[in-house]
Amino acid sequence: MISSGALSGVCAGCWPMLNHYRTMELPALLVAGDTIRSWRRIGLEPDELRKPYELESDKRDSGRRAGEFPLPLRLMELTNPGYPQSNLSELGEDPDALSAEVVTKLSPIASLRKIWVDEDAERGLLTLRATLQNGEEVSARGLSDGTLRYLALVLLGLGRGTMWYVEEPENGIHPLRFADLAELLLGLATDLSEDITSDLEELGKLEEFPLRQVIVNTHSSELVREIFERSQGDLLMATTALISGPEQHSARVLRLHPIRETWRCREGERGVMLPLFNYLDATALDAATTEEG
Repeated sequence: MISSGALSGVCAGCWPMLNHYRTMELPALLVAGDTIRSWRRIGLEPDELRKPYELESDKRDSGRRAGEFPLPLRLMELTNPGYPQSNLSELGEDPDALSAEVVTKLSPIASLRKIWVDEDAERGLLTLRATLQNGEEVSARGLSDGTLRYLALVLLGLGRGTMWYVEEPENGIHPLRFADLAELLLGLATDLSEDITSDLEELGKLEEFPLRQVIVNTHSSELVREIFERSQGDLLMATTALISGPEQHSARVLRLHPIRETWRCREGERGVMLPLFNYLDATALDAATTEEG
């Protein structure tokens, strides 16, 4: 499933070549390289999301390289003016405003009064903490897996980034909340269907507007159904196929099929037959790929 926005196809084998052209004589390649390096795979492992963040590790940037998403650091970056990704200027210099917004966005999953970061300067730790509706204060260890995953997605939407890859975000979230999850995922990506250039120019925020794409991998037919009901063109069905390679060696490749009669279907391309959310049925899968041709 790919959420909002088309990405120009470039040969994967060309990526390493960008490192050999870090020169101002080729500014387009510099921009392309910087953009690609900003892409992030986001891991949503509950054990990792619960961990306090060690400030010393910020120097190594290990979380980014490992695909982890340190929740305490990300929330601190968004609420503390001393951090480079702070959003305080957009929220009236009030850290509580962002905390309230996060709590509101979390309301489909968890009922909280407040969420914040406790900074232990002596031990060099950032710990995520929350106040429950009954007034009890808990750390991230007192929050459910689904709440932590949903919180990570909420913080993604409040931060910056050009492309995120998220795997199976529905894990730990009750299926009755998949409609809210679908809305959240679709809202993370830039909606290119509406031109708001003039509005941004009037606000003086045209340069700040993030062009962001979100790629989600899921095996949940229920989540697929919710996305389908909202934006058919943002769905792709993945299948594998054997092809003949050089010297008569066969190779298994991944193929992505768009939904039939959506904007992703190029001229002459039929797309996948519906209903896509029955894809877990082997018979439906065979029929879909046969029709695709």
